Amino acid sequence: MDEATDVTHHEQAAIIVRYVDKDMTIQERLIWVTAVENTTAENLLQTLLGALKMVEIDTSKIVSKCYDGAANMSGGISGVQSRLKEIQPRAIYMHCFGHCLNLVIADAMAEVQSTRNFFGSVQSIYNFIESSPHRHAILESVMKRLLTDKRIKTLKSLSETRWTCRAEAVNSIAENLQSILQALEEITERTTRPRVMAEAQALLKNISTFEFVLHMVALQPMLNKCKIVSNFLQSEDLDLVMALETVASLKENLLQMRSDEEASAIFSRAKTLCDGLCIDADIPRRPRKVSRRIDDCSENEHEFTSSQEEWKVRSYFQVIDKAVADIDCRFDQEATDIIRTCGKILRKEKPSDDEFNKIAAQFDVPPAELKTEFELYATDEGISQANISLPGLLKHLQTSGRDNVYKCLSKVLIGFASMPVTSSSAERAFSKMGIIKSKLRSTMTQTRFISHIILLSVELELVSTMDTDEVLKLFCEKTHRRLDFGF
Repeated sequence: MDEATDVTHHEQAAIIVRYVDKDMTIQERLIWVTAVENTTAENLLQTLLGALKMVEIDTSKIVSKCYDGAANMSGGISGVQSRLKEIQPRAIYMHCFGHCLNLVIADAMAEVQSTRNFFGSVQSIYNFIESSPHRHAILESVMKRLLTDKRIKTLKSLSETRWTCRAEAVNSIAENLQSILQALEEITERTTRPRVMAEAQALLKNISTFEFVLHMVALQPMLNKCKIVSNFLQSEDLDLVMALETVASLKENLLQMRSDEEASAIFSRAKTLCDGLCIDADIPRRPRKVSRRIDDCSENEHEFTSSQEEWKVRSYFQVIDKAVADIDCRFDQEATDIIRTCGKILRKEKPSDDEFNKIAAQFDVPPAELKTEFELYATDEGISQANISLPGLLKHLQTSGRDNVYKCLSKVLIGFASMPVTSSSAERAFSKMGIIKSKLRSTMTQTRFISHIILLSVELELVSTMDTDEVLKLFCEKTHRRLDFGF
């Protein structure tokens, strides 16, 4: 469940249901989008319960719920997740993995002042160039001259809601840095407006520095790796085991980047790039003194031997350390133990008795039977490593008839596969909402907008399987029509 504001400034709530269908395929379906008068936890809970009742879903069947980090949704005392847990105690709360990763990136990039300044400059470039069609045209003409054999990549803005905006913004700057520098020089020479000239000169001075180029070279691979993981986490059929393993892989990759060798390589690449752009490849040393209130002995103060070492310790390593620490903190959730236990089951590694008891209680199966079935499953040669993924294993159990043999195990795996990873499907529904309910259709009634058009647009795959003649026949039978449809 998620909420967003439409073009008429009405708060809309979207409710997605994740389940495993009869073909053992993981599905995520939009069941309802409705306007809410306020976004208090109690009102949103009643909206959620009303939608579940409308589609005849019993709350006792809920195994998990996934929201963003807003207090009214995720609050542990009076949020929607805690109120729903009073109704269904086994409903585990999942903080959307996509939002968690976005928060990790945002916190890491804001950890160091030099990194904050870098992203401030990136946004300033976008604001200055794209706020004027004339300045945009100058940049575009420079790009066409310099990038004759490449596709032009436009500048991107930073955003608090778009999960991959930082990577896209830095990539566009990195690919167009030479063009941006020349465009700013041309704007400075052509303009007769003092304010525009001052802004262009300030930006040119700001980005024509080794420090800016160094941060761009250092952060680009880090952000691109996070972007790949973020896009992967938005897959509808992704299971929590694969999601957690992918996040762990990202963490391991960041730790590998935290080395003296990698920092030296980044520093060298930045110097090479600066040489090609005729930028002085050096960071001005800023002498720092420790306050006497902290230490009145100046001899205790550590002095860096070079600007490279100072950047490495005070900027590069700090960003990575913050990202790694945030990954450990934000992805350590209520369901982490269950995810790891199900991961062991998929790999045929025997869980402990406590893990068996916990997962049996969560999915309402007898622990003794679950343990016995696992022992048979672990030695079943018909289930190979090729079926190690959760969707593949579920399909294999059904097609081979083993779901009748491993009934408790199948119930656990189906319940686990129904646990959502992210709230991306709700975000995609809101993207459709922006297309359908635009300024030109702002007077569209709630019933028409919600009950019909947006559901048809989001669930187009299901709509394509419907018999249009049957739909038209039902439409004609609803009431007397002046037009003859032939039914």
